[in-house]
Amino acid sequence: QSREGGLGGNLWLLLRSVGLTAPAALALALVGPPLHRRQRTAESDASASAGTDAGAGERRWRQVFLALWIAPSALYLVLVHFTRMGHATTLLPGVLLALAWRLGAPSPSPARGVWRWPRDLALVVALQSLLFLLVPGDRFAASLRDFDREWGLALNAARGFDPATTLVIATGRSNLRAYRLPSVHLPAYDHQRADFRLDQQGPTIAVRPPLRRLVVLDRGLRLEPPALPGVRAEMLLPGRLRLLEVPVPAEGLEVERGAVRALPPPAGGTGDQPPS
Repeated sequence: QSREGGLGGNLWLLLRSVGLTAPAALALALVGPPLHRRQRTAESDASASAGTDAGAGERRWRQVFLALWIAPSALYLVLVHFTRMGHATTLLPGVLLALAWRLGAPSPSPARGVWRWPRDLALVVALQSLLFLLVPGDRFAASLRDFDREWGLALNAARGFDPATTLVIATGRSNLRAYRLPSVHLPAYDHQRADFRLDQQGPTIAVRPPLRRLVVLDRGLRLEPPALPGVRAEMLLPGRLRLLEVPVPAEGLEVERGAVRALPPPAGGTGDQPPS
């Protein structure tokens, strides 16, 4: 990301974000007659016959409107702070409107206008495909391939355990990454909606018998193996991905995304309790 990249990193992330959503907005400015020239041709013909410059005034109003929409957000993201592609959502609607305005402008040549939309459509598809396949960074092909490879390895390792007695959860590099993967890909290991409860109902859950083990898919190595008997750690990808197997003791475990600990013995007795 651009936390350490300075202005250049912010600008590159901004261009990637805009290009991923509307690459033709960047490309059509370099291909064919500029927008203002196309509109000026059509509007000059109308003005010559109607004797008015209302079209030019409307065009200037649209340009100012889009500039006031796009420029402040773009300047802030480049000069101040831009670490996630989602931050560009403040200016992307304006960019898309500018793109639609460009695509809807009349062609100065009727013969060329017949082929204009296939050309522009082919340009959009080609640029979007090249951008996705060749540009490095989150949400692009190389990053998604790495994500699929790493989590595919983790999910395959988890499937080696008995789903009837195993609960699987995942950690990640931040609060927004990969937490719900077990409930989607390993529903048989997601007992009593544990994944959902960790996300939506509180920071911790209790895991008790008859479950026998907790399996943690630890991407980013953010969870230290708990100091409990029988804990096993298996490094799936050195320095990146680890599987932790934690036996469930009689008193149960208290589990959160970044820590696992034994529950204290229940007061007033040692009888079995149902899983929760």
